[in-house]
Amino acid sequence: MSELRVLLAESPDDRAACLALRRKVFVQEQGVPESLERDARDGEAAHFLARDGEISVGTARLIPIDSDTVKAGRVAVLAERRGQGIGALIMAFGEDWARSSGFRNVVLSAQEPVVGFYERQGYQTVSERFFEAGIPHFKMTKEL
Repeated sequence: MSELRVLLAESPDDRAACLALRRKVFVQEQGVPESLERDARDGEAAHFLARDGEISVGTARLIPIDSDTVKAGRVAVLAERRGQGIGALIMAFGEDWARSSGFRNVVLSAQEPVVGFYERQGYQTVSERFFEAGIPHFKMTKEL
């Protein structure tokens, strides 16, 4: 990870890179229908992109829920780059952005296999197990 950085994806090219990463991870790897992966909330979301040099390696988005809370979602890291701290960097960057934008809480729906990852980032499970796109999830929250 020589030149790893996270940025707010504002340009059309950066947004396209976020969508391409999400398609690769959720649609191609996990089998989520593309009609569920893309939604109308993308237009109102803040998108974040992790790059290693010029290679896009991870992404996430934050959607305002109300004046205090944002919802993190579509957190995706390329399979070959998982376990290298990229997801944690993306989440920390997004949380800093949310805090500086006046939000005080982050909520998310964590896929069951990555609940431990979010717990290590300070999130707490606040729901029973439920299913989205046929994948078991838990609602989690964190105070900023």
